Amino acid sequence: LVPHSAEIDLLDPHHPSVLVFPARPLKHESHYALAVVNATNLETGKRFAPTHGFQRLMRCNKVSCDLVRHKRFKKTVIPALQHAAPWIDYEQDADVLQLLFDF
Repeated sequence: LVPHSAEIDLLDPHHPSVLVFPARPLKHESHYALAVVNATNLETGKRFAPTHGFQRLMRCNKVSCDLVRHKRFKKTVIPALQHAAPWIDYEQDADVLQLLFDF
């Protein structure tokens, strides 16, 4: 895990942006993932649903998505995330992960 801070930019209240700032420089030639986990609507107290794109990717079949990316997330990225943050139990609660990308 990389220490970080995050803030929500409400410049456009209909399309807020989440800004994430690492507390230290990221290393070159390294692999990172950013996950949104258990994000909750402060007004309703309900957890946000995973993004439509992330849902599509994780329900992947050979016809409708990027199968290579799907396999990488399932076999490498999500297990690495669960190892770094063991409180994230994707197998028991797939909606715990609302957005995930790696770079």
